[in-house]
Amino acid sequence: MGQFFVKQLIQECIAMYNCKSVELFVWNQNQIAIKCYKKLGFEYLPEKQMTMIHEDKRYDIYKMKLDIL
Repeated sequence: MGQFFVKQLIQECIAMYNCKSVELFVWNQNQIAIKCYKKLGFEYLPEKQMTMIHEDKRYDIYKMKLDIL
């Protein structure tokens, strides 16, 4: 189901913004999401983008990027 929705979002980005790439942020421990995005062609970028804090827990956030042909 996740791949379906992400594909729809990618198509919307292309249609509305004629973009050459799509980027998203992902929590580095969310392996299910990372695997889903990789199946759609996203590349996991190794540089940490930010740390979010929620209820005194820290979450390292990374970026994933899809280049559109």
